[in-house]
Amino acid sequence: MEMTIKIASLITSSLSFIGVIFIIYNHFRKPDEDASKNIALMQQGCQLKHESLDKDISAIYKSIESISRTFSLFQKNEFKHIEDRMGALEKGQTVITTILDERLPKK
Repeated sequence: MEMTIKIASLITSSLSFIGVIFIIYNHFRKPDEDASKNIALMQQGCQLKHESLDKDISAIYKSIESISRTFSLFQKNEFKHIEDRMGALEKGQTVITTILDERLPKK
């Protein structure tokens, strides 16, 4: 009888020891699995954010290029426009001067 109690005690102790080993193993393995899942999700999120930022930056760059081209064309056209108006004003001034010279008597 004592022998069966010792054997039962030994079996129970062995099973408990094996259980403790599995618990310790799961305790150290499970956080690694959870961490790897979290890391994978973070990497996927970062990749999507980077792609989105790249698209936004590309759109901003294209807009800046377009604005720069438009401003350059505006400057070229504006200067030409001003030069044309100045020429028209000079012609008008010449005409007015001529008319005044003809109408006003010289003293």
